[in-house]
Amino acid sequence: MLVKLIMKVLKNLFGNGTKISASEVAVKDIEGKAIELDNFLNRRILYENANGTNQNFVLNDSCSNYKFIEIYAFCEVANHKQYIYQKSYNINNNSVNILSITQTEPTYILWSSAKLTFNDKDVAISLNYTQTKTTDKDSNRIFVTRIIGYK
Repeated sequence: MLVKLIMKVLKNLFGNGTKISASEVAVKDIEGKAIELDNFLNRRILYENANGTNQNFVLNDSCSNYKFIEIYAFCEVANHKQYIYQKSYNINNNSVNILSITQTEPTYILWSSAKLTFNDKDVAISLNYTQTKTTDKDSNRIFVTRIIGYK
């Protein structure tokens, strides 16, 4: 099967007109099992907010319906944005920690983290931070912008 697929790819690259459908391409999940590309692309945006939120929020579908999710967020420190990406499996009734480490000056390092706890459609956020400079105490730095679920 693999040799046949490789031959199709080569024929397509060299102009023999053989096409490959998405159902013939497999992606492996975390357990090493093949997922057809059609199923991998069967995704749904469960939460989206261009400005981001650091407050509890509600997904538009239960996370228990999805095999894994992708979390997109950012941390904003001193006019710098650091983007955060996290991929997590079997998330319902579990928590995920996301982390940002930012250095804005030679002696100023800020560790910002957020713990997201998922329960069906509800997401609770706990924010935390540690810093090497004590003049800035704003702990609300991490903002979740998007969560995508994959079945």
